[in-house]
Amino acid sequence: MQPHDFEDYRPPQKPEGNGLTFMDYIMIGFTSIGIYSSFVVVSYLNMILCVFAWRMYENYRKGNYE
Repeated sequence: MQPHDFEDYRPPQKPEGNGLTFMDYIMIGFTSIGIYSSFVVVSYLNMILCVFAWRMYENYRKGNYE
């Protein structure tokens, strides 16, 4: 029995480790505090600003500057 030719078309594997930096932890902390405080004072504008800032930071991390 002869083995078949195999072409590996899978994408490359992700590097080891979680890849979180100190700035990531700071943004997670500030966003968590912002969302929590928006629930405490019932401020929808604060929540919208926190969500918008989080989305902007995620786009910055991905390199998507649109």
